[in-house]
Amino acid sequence: MKTYLLSRMRSRVSQAREARWRIQPRELEVLRAVRDGLVNRDLLFGDLAPWMLGTRDVSWSITLLVFHGMVRLGAFGFGPPQISAQGLRLLDRWADLRGLGDQL
Repeated sequence: MKTYLLSRMRSRVSQAREARWRIQPRELEVLRAVRDGLVNRDLLFGDLAPWMLGTRDVSWSITLLVFHGMVRLGAFGFGPPQISAQGLRLLDRWADLRGLGDQL
């Protein structure tokens, strides 16, 4: 499985207290889905159901993103997940890197 790491130039520019984390493509896809509001719980089971992206269970990915501060949940885990400021910065960096293409 391919992992992505921020470029050396970008990692030096980032704040010192931001931990470097290798984000998997699945977590990156889930983070984009959280930003777009596509991650839901099954209505049949309510708030005890796993987080779903379409028909795929993404509960572990959401947990990992919460652990790394990219996503925040409501009180006691109720309500839809919301992207945090750190998660938005990460997605903005990815948009910048994709825009540069082969110029890096």
